[in-house]
Amino acid sequence: MDRKEGIINMDDAMRKLRLMDAKGKIWAQEATMQIFEKDIRLVDNYTQDTIETLPLADLTMVHAEPNKTQYKNLILLVFQFSNKKPPEIFFFSCENTPGQEVVQQVKRAVDSAAGKKKKKYRMNIQQ
Repeated sequence: MDRKEGIINMDDAMRKLRLMDAKGKIWAQEATMQIFEKDIRLVDNYTQDTIETLPLADLTMVHAEPNKTQYKNLILLVFQFSNKKPPEIFFFSCENTPGQEVVQQVKRAVDSAAGKKKKKYRMNIQQ
């Protein structure tokens, strides 16, 4: 996380989420999270267009905040892209699957990318 942005840990990320929400800078988009062996893809549920492709190699942190906030089953994914600073934080509110389960599946995909089990997972999420 980046001190300049005031984000050092997950509590700071949650604080920033609440601040952005208070300013009306949060929006929801229904999407499906597809977890592959090398990346995570976010696919729009209506158009089936890929919204974002996130390389697992750039994932630095994944964390679940189960029902601690107004957002249910909140997941935070932190990516440090080589061409960007500070890191990018993606927040997801899972509707169909407990956040902790999604976190475990993401961690398995990271392990798979490192040469362990290879498996594809699909999770329905709301971004």
